[in-house]
Amino acid sequence: MRVSVIINPRAGAVKVDVLKDKISESLFRCDLTFHVVSHRKDVMEFILSELEQNTNALMVCGGDGTVNETMQMVMSLKLGNKTPPLC
Repeated sequence: MRVSVIINPRAGAVKVDVLKDKISESLFRCDLTFHVVSHRKDVMEFILSELEQNTNALMVCGGDGTVNETMQMVMSLKLGNKTPPLC
């Protein structure tokens, strides 16, 4: 199972390396791909790239704004039944 993880380092007081380690430990059987947000445009490029790689789920680690932005981007693609779950 491929899980694509979006991390916003500016949301909260989370340390990116610790978060990556915890996710990798918990989802050790998954093919994980991480993207640390630096700009909104980068997120859309990451999502499109991961959809081309047939990601099974998108995991968003950030605040309400990060989740909202990611959900809006995914929904704007109008994938219908092919929309991956958002965690």
